[in-house]
This record gives sequence, C-alpha cells and structure tokens, in this order.
Amino acid sequence: MIDFAELGELVKTRRSIRKFQDKPVPEEILLKALELATWTPNSGNQQSWRFWIVTNKELIQKMGMR
Repeated sequence: MIDFAELGELVKTRRSIRKFQDKPVPEEILLKALELATWTPNSGNQQSWRFWIVTNKELIQKMGMR
C-alpha cells in the first residue's frame, strides 16, 4: 500500500536544479535510478526501454546546446 504521507513529502519537497556540482554521480546511484526508471509506466508496456548514461563532460555540454 502506498504511504501517502511519504508521497506528499516527496511532492512538496521536490526541486528543480539549475546549477550542478562539478563532481561525478556515484555509479550505484546511476544504476538505482535506471532500475527505478524501468518501473515507470508507458503505453501498455509496448515501448522498449533505451537508456544512456553519459559521463563525458564535453559530450554532456554538447547535448545541452541547441
């Protein structure tokens, strides 16, 4: 059963990050985030998952440019 108090706390305390620290995210956290992402709903589970972990700072900057 869902804990609505915990869910409410997550919703109320979420934040947008616009300035990031210049240090790598630990691999353990990246892998856990990927695991959780596979649990998110999609259209009838008909779409294949594709995830990329990009750690190259230069490539990350290029991807952010429009």
